[in-house]
Amino acid sequence: MEWGERFGMLCFSRSWRNPVQWSHYADKHRGFCLGFDVPNDMLAPVLYADEPPALDWDAINEGGSRGEAEMLRWSCTKYTHWAYEDELRVFSSLTDRSGKDLYFSDFGEHLRLREIIVGALSAVTRQELAKALSKPNGVDMFKARLAFGNYRVVRQRDASHWV
Repeated sequence: MEWGERFGMLCFSRSWRNPVQWSHYADKHRGFCLGFDVPNDMLAPVLYADEPPALDWDAINEGGSRGEAEMLRWSCTKYTHWAYEDELRVFSSLTDRSGKDLYFSDFGEHLRLREIIVGALSAVTRQELAKALSKPNGVDMFKARLAFGNYRVVRQRDASHWV
């Protein structure tokens, strides 16, 4: 069985404050950012390089733990220009399939939702978001905005900007 058929990956960033990420991944600031608590031992940091790593084909063909370690090394390397993402990855066995090609990881002890940051241009209301959450207890929900003095996304402190 191929690596891509056995394992999936969840991608995280150490920070939600980069405006380029909001443009790329959150529908140009109209989407959301979900903040999670994830155990450190589950996280694999992404390494950024100017060239892709050379693959150890012997390890891959051998399989087992040596092959998986090589695939993990290769799967956690990205081009240097993506370094602004400051990415961490979690690899998971693909056992729960929903739909044709969709897999999901349940929230729980190892993937705890802690915050929802609503994009600066999102039209969703505070009430709509609370209604969509089955158990909003313990989840910090707030609106973001672009900072005034630098190129960052920050928490909107003026409550009148998010009804």
